Amino acid sequence: MLERLFQLHAHQTTVRTEFLGGATTFVTMAYIIVVNPAILRFAGLPTGPSTVATILAATFGSLLMGLYANRPIAVAVAGSGTSRPVNSMSSLPFSCNSKRW
Repeated sequence: MLERLFQLHAHQTTVRTEFLGGATTFVTMAYIIVVNPAILRFAGLPTGPSTVATILAATFGSLLMGLYANRPIAVAVAGSGTSRPVNSMSSLPFSCNSKRW
C-alpha cells in the first residue's frame, strides 16, 4: 500500500529508509514543541493552548505536504525565527510605560 501511494520503488527508497528519515526529522523538529509556547508566553498567551496549537499546526502542515503534495518535507510552525518579532511587537504596547515616550 505505501509502495503504491508514495511510489517508493520509483524514487529508489524503501519503507525502512523513509521511516528512519521521518523519525530523524521528528526528533530534529521536536524542540519547537517546547520553544514556541515559551516564546508565545511572553506575549501573554497561555502555555497549554499554545503547545496544542503548535503540535496541531506542525502535524497538519506535515501531513498535508506528505499525503497531498507527496513531498518529504516537514512543516514546522512559524518557529522562533518569526514568533519572536511578532511577540515582541504585539506585547510592546502593553509593556511600555507612557513616561518613556
